[in-house]
Amino acid sequence: MKNFTIIFLMTLGTFMSSCTNTQTENNTEITTATVIHSVNVAEFEKLINEKSGILLDVRTPGENAAGKIQGSQLMNVSDSNFAKNIDSLDKNTPVLVYCKSGRRSMSAAKILKSNGFTTVYNLNGGYNAWRASH
Repeated sequence: MKNFTIIFLMTLGTFMSSCTNTQTENNTEITTATVIHSVNVAEFEKLINEKSGILLDVRTPGENAAGKIQGSQLMNVSDSNFAKNIDSLDKNTPVLVYCKSGRRSMSAAKILKSNGFTTVYNLNGGYNAWRASH
């Protein structure tokens, strides 16, 4: 019985230590270092109004020229220098990222996350959703 208890505790310890800190809940990806929040237009606008971070437009220059969220900084995620360009940003300041529909901005958010940014907000529905509500 004593051997069984020891084996059980060792197995339990191995199982517990192999668990990761990543979980997904309410469209929020949580890890030890970075959190990516997918937020709606109202939440995104609140963050902008509270000056909660860097507002980043990851669309093409042509899309940006056709309309943008006031105060945003353009860094095209499709540009081969995107990862290099984001190095100029403070990794500890939250980044509010958007594109046309939300897909490219989620890709950009994952790149930001992999480059050590601590908090990233992605606009669900992108600039299309923003424009529809304004």
